[in-house]
Amino acid sequence: MSLNRDFLRLAIPNIIANLAVPAMSLTDTALMGHMQSPVMLGAVAIAAQIFTCLYWSFGFLRMGTTGLTAQCYGKKVGEQLVFYRAMLIALSLGFAIIILQKPLAELCFSVLNLESEIESAARRYYDIRVFAAPATLAIYVFNGWFLGMQNSWFSVIISYVANLINIALSIYLIKYQGMDVDGAAWGTLAAQYITVLVSIFLCVKYKDSLTDFNIQEIFHKQDFKSFLVLNKDLFFRTGLLLAVVSSFTFLSERYGPVILAANAILISLSTCLAYVIDGFSYAAESLCGKFYGAKDSRSMQGLLKLTFTWGVGGGLLFAMVFYFGQSFVLSLLSSQTEVLNESLKYLPWLLLACILNPPAFIIDGIYIGLAKAAEMKKIMFLCSVGIYLPALVCLDGMGNHGLWLSMSLFMFTRSLLMCYSLKRMKL
Repeated sequence: MSLNRDFLRLAIPNIIANLAVPAMSLTDTALMGHMQSPVMLGAVAIAAQIFTCLYWSFGFLRMGTTGLTAQCYGKKVGEQLVFYRAMLIALSLGFAIIILQKPLAELCFSVLNLESEIESAARRYYDIRVFAAPATLAIYVFNGWFLGMQNSWFSVIISYVANLINIALSIYLIKYQGMDVDGAAWGTLAAQYITVLVSIFLCVKYKDSLTDFNIQEIFHKQDFKSFLVLNKDLFFRTGLLLAVVSSFTFLSERYGPVILAANAILISLSTCLAYVIDGFSYAAESLCGKFYGAKDSRSMQGLLKLTFTWGVGGGLLFAMVFYFGQSFVLSLLSSQTEVLNESLKYLPWLLLACILNPPAFIIDGIYIGLAKAAEMKKIMFLCSVGIYLPALVCLDGMGNHGLWLSMSLFMFTRSLLMCYSLKRMKL
């Protein structure tokens, strides 16, 4: 019972925090979805996915920081060094994105080959939001470090500050100032920098730990090298995952703005599932790293059972909500009849995702807590290159159904291989 209580003590705040994240994209989707043309909704979906590629490629800043900080927390030494190494990398990468914004934009939009109207709107969104890069990546580090320090509530504060400000500004700029994609981008930009200031203020609680270091410790050759190797593996793993997820949105554009908009809605709902299950996954990261650092194998085994029970149960609950409340839920995100009809046509694929996806999300958290990034990278490579890519080619004649089936095969294989690998691992 004590382990379950500790697990929920971390998981519940993580779920509350994570629910704020899709709320931002759902708000943008709803605001664009209630405009007369589906073009704006499609443009925001495309532009947001570009930033998912740019920023989530560096998701190791959150994941690696959590796992290593949790292990240091279990050993009771070195947590502050993880923070400073991660923050140094985050700010360097953030400013590099700003410096390279034009060639990055040309690369992305040349690959996408969008319709001129959609591309024009997507570029406006990109040109504004790109300046949030240093703040966005810094927030990854703050979140990861707080989770590793077993403090989920600070992640709640960070998430809600970022997303409530974003939502409020987006609604104001779009609904009351007559802006469209520009309003959504400016809302995100302002919210990210305000959130960094709040995160710095929260770090006051740990001022004694964070000031107990010297520069030589941060740049210790062997430790810094190990930190970079872990993050390199997480970078490639995340890059492969993003290539799969992003290609789904980008390939949707081939079937026209209506199917692109319908897929954007269903993916937004799938993202809600992911963020809730990730709440359990983040709790697993924190506790798994702590137990691993303290060499407590008995607690580790109990944690695995708890995490799977809550994760799979959460997926089933989402499936029931989406099935029984489908008309109501979809109507919240769009008032365009043709988009709603297309969304209903492909809804069964979303219900299947509620069953297939949670095991992979859960085991991700366990692997991150163990800092087993190399295994994550290998499995992701097999599933993306060996399953998803061939499926896209073979099922191309099925249209949008083939696209959804390819994604389902990818997630099923990923969950299966990760379960098998975890079972063979000695914890």
